[in-house]
Amino acid sequence: MPSRLDDVNIHLADQSRRIDETNKRIDEVNHRLNRLYEVIVRRDEHTQLEQRVLRLEQEVEEIRRKIAA
Repeated sequence: MPSRLDDVNIHLADQSRRIDETNKRIDEVNHRLNRLYEVIVRRDEHTQLEQRVLRLEQEVEEIRRKIAA
């Protein structure tokens, strides 16, 4: 019986180690996903700012034309 108990303990320790390794990989993936989200948000913000600048440039050009007329 003690041998069987030792086998179970070894098996549980192995399972625990594998669970820890899996959790570590999940944490790494979550970290990469968070970084990807940050990059996407920054890119989206950049695009929005670029559109605003273009719109403002057009408005300034219209104002210059009206002043010149």
